[in-house]
Amino acid sequence: MSPAPSPILIIGGAGYLGRNLALALVERGDRVRIFDRHVPRGALASHPSVECVVGDLRSAADVDRAVAGCQTVFHAASMICALTIAPRALREQVEAINVQGTRNVLDACLAHGVTRLVYTSSINVVPVPTDGGDETTRYHLGRLADLYSRTKATAERMVLATDGARGLRTCALRPGGIYGPGEEHHFPRFIKELKAGKMIVGLGDGKTRADNIYIDDLVSSHIHAADRLGEGTRIGGQAYFITDGEPRHYFEFFRPAVEAMGHKMPRFNLPGSVLIGLAWASEVVHLAGGPWPFTTVMEAQKLVQENWVHIDRARRDLEWRPLVNHAEGMARSMDYIRSLYDKA
Repeated sequence: MSPAPSPILIIGGAGYLGRNLALALVERGDRVRIFDRHVPRGALASHPSVECVVGDLRSAADVDRAVAGCQTVFHAASMICALTIAPRALREQVEAINVQGTRNVLDACLAHGVTRLVYTSSINVVPVPTDGGDETTRYHLGRLADLYSRTKATAERMVLATDGARGLRTCALRPGGIYGPGEEHHFPRFIKELKAGKMIVGLGDGKTRADNIYIDDLVSSHIHAADRLGEGTRIGGQAYFITDGEPRHYFEFFRPAVEAMGHKMPRFNLPGSVLIGLAWASEVVHLAGGPWPFTTVMEAQKLVQENWVHIDRARRDLEWRPLVNHAEGMARSMDYIRSLYDKA
């Protein structure tokens, strides 16, 4: 009798991407091990093909325990903090999770003979404005980079530099804004502000565009990458932008939700330079002990400057393409959007 295949490890498996990726893998017959600070909600918690390991990414021992016995690892855990000006304790926390945590993952993979590691990076690793850029665009590592962008860029470079060491092949995927039913960041925040009547003015010139990706397409990109990551393939040590190929302005992205909830789109726009200036002031006030910024500098820049990229390399190397366009993705998300609006 041949031995049972080793489980596929998802680091951050209780998060939005992680749990959707886990469901897709078990549906195709894979065994899955989830490593997270929390046990995932719903069916995954008791699924016979899912093993849950609770631990902290900052603990090398916890990560080592999770990686042991696995051949394929997805690293989809990170701390999102978009502040550019932040207190030292917060900077150290983000660094410990996003950079040292990734170092722990790499060390454990090398120690246990893992052969494939797919790292979930971010479009944020390149700076705005990005007007139709590709994977050759420089990293966002400057002094004015926000905590999330800078630490994700550092971690991605570490992952790609490890490709080929002790038989470990690595690649990184850089998604745009992730959305879909159950998304817990962008949709809840926007819908709360919409219902509160705060969506009074638009932002910038109303023409700048940013990239997004529907959750099912992001999941499929990860599976495509892992299945093709190995000796003799061109994707080892490479990064790939993952988007729906339909960049659009922030308010145009949310237009279907705005109109479905019976609201009107803003008729007047706040100049982008004013918004960015207010964001800087808001971060300074927060550092001095004031409230959390109404928007961070990074968020403001992405709202009023071009922030879209090409996905030709992912189409070619990963043999992947997005299947859910914006109209379909918003339609699939509408029941969830309505539930958020009712609760707001």
